[in-house]
Amino acid sequence: MDGGLFYLFDDSTFDTHNNKNKGGACAIALDKTAASPEHLHDLVTRMVTHGGTIMAKAQRGFWQAEGGLFAAVNDPFGFRWTLNYDPAEALLRRCNDAKAGLDVIVEKKYATS
Repeated sequence: MDGGLFYLFDDSTFDTHNNKNKGGACAIALDKTAASPEHLHDLVTRMVTHGGTIMAKAQRGFWQAEGGLFAAVNDPFGFRWTLNYDPAEALLRRCNDAKAGLDVIVEKKYATS
């Protein structure tokens, strides 16, 4: 979705069950893996522009490799969104995309032979 991965997890991971908004409780949180640091910052900006509340500023999480970023935003409906950027995962995704592109080129070249 939007150049990254998307996860759904229950409220045991974060204190989302205490997040009361619009009269209901949030029992789930959503995680979006950004394609780049700029993508993560853009997602935070877009979410806040549309009524979200920053719960954790974009910064390197203790569990992340150098260059990684984590942020958390509650949307106007009370759902917690965690946003992550992992440089190793991004590199792996680009390598896999490049390999898929090469596979198509090779397939086309040898399919007519």
